[in-house]
Amino acid sequence: MNQRRNFLLTILVLLTETTVALAAESPIRVDLRAGTVGGISMRQDAKALEAALGRGRVKTTTELLEGDPSPLIEVTLGGHVIFKHWNAFSFKDPAFRTSEGLGVGSTIADFERVYGPGHLSEEEGCAIHFFDKTKIDAATFHFAISCPKRGEKVAPEIWVW
Repeated sequence: MNQRRNFLLTILVLLTETTVALAAESPIRVDLRAGTVGGISMRQDAKALEAALGRGRVKTTTELLEGDPSPLIEVTLGGHVIFKHWNAFSFKDPAFRTSEGLGVGSTIADFERVYGPGHLSEEEGCAIHFFDKTKIDAATFHFAISCPKRGEKVAPEIWVW
């Protein structure tokens, strides 16, 4: 009887560890159109994000944008960090993926297959911008991929407005 119980406990532990490992590797969904990550709107301020996520998962700090200090909110989801800027959010972590499976590390060609041709801009650093062509107001859907390093063809960072 004890052997059977120990065997079942061992199986239960292995299943739990496997489930935890798979959950850790699961992508965190980013909805580019809705501006949500893991179902949480990233268009909220720090106080609202903390209310939605709980204490310790939201950190307020400052970044320099074009030489000027600007508020920055670091949000931790499942051990992965996403950055909420004054007008957008960004991420460099490949754990964040669209429903099509795209994210950091995906090729620019993959993004263009799903969202249409990107538009290269070097106004505020090099980026490839994507707009929703089904809306008259392009600001309703706008994201950009920071330009890959020379010789690379994958997205190193994604910004969503």
